[in-house]
Amino acid sequence: MANENQAPPSELMTDADAARYLDVAVATLRSWRLRNGRAQKSGPRRSAIKNPPPFVKIGRLVRYRRADLDQWIESNVHRAGGAAA
Repeated sequence: MANENQAPPSELMTDADAARYLDVAVATLRSWRLRNGRAQKSGPRRSAIKNPPPFVKIGRLVRYRRADLDQWIESNVHRAGGAAA
């Protein structure tokens, strides 16, 4: 039986698919994408991260590739003491 959170490696995933795969809210995923790279007027950047997951733009559509998300996850693995793996 296939896991519903798994998408074929070459399949383009929607915001909802990618959010489910990463176990975050769709709004968080969108915020990472939209808020990063823009200067904030004031206040904390609650959901901004240094390197958001890569995405693909097709016209106005935004899609994510599972292979890109897997690579992004691996690039964010940290060891004790805060050093990246």
